[in-house]
Amino acid sequence: MRIARPWALELEYTRDMMLALLLRPSPRWPASVLLIGLGAASLPKFLYRNRPHAALTVVEIDAAVVHAAAQYFKLPDDPRRLAIEIADGHDYVDGDRAADSISSSWTATTPSAASGCWTRCRSIAPAARG
Repeated sequence: MRIARPWALELEYTRDMMLALLLRPSPRWPASVLLIGLGAASLPKFLYRNRPHAALTVVEIDAAVVHAAAQYFKLPDDPRRLAIEIADGHDYVDGDRAADSISSSWTATTPSAASGCWTRCRSIAPAARG
């Protein structure tokens, strides 16, 4: 992240993760976004600025990561639009959830864990259900 441009997606993989925005040209889509894993908050900051109608939920397992993102990486403090949940993303998607778009920087420790998590994610996003 560049301090002078905290809303920009500097790394190619973060730009790739936002490819769905090109496929859905409406500025009102997505209405809700689930982001599993916060990191330096590149994706939430980008969506916060470029999709002002979207309700963003970030699930991060480590509260220290959230504090670092707020202190050093300009994570917006706006609970109306940006909900931060301290939880395991794998467990979080087990609940009764819904989101138009899901992105994850989460890494599975086993192939079966990854498969199980993505199966649950598909049940959350309406477009993925077909």
